[in-house]
Amino acid sequence: MTTGSIRASILKIILIAMDILICMMFYLAVEKKFLNDEIKEV
Repeated sequence: MTTGSIRASILKIILIAMDILICMMFYLAVEKKFLNDEIKEV
C-alpha cells in the first residue's frame, strides 16, 4: 500500500463518520422538537 491510498482511505472514513454525526444530530434535533411539540399539546 502506498501512503497516498492510506491517506485516501482515512479521508473516506472521516467523511463517513462526519456524515453519520450530521445525520445523528439532525435526527436528535427533530426528535427533540417532536417531543417538545407533544409536551405542549398535552
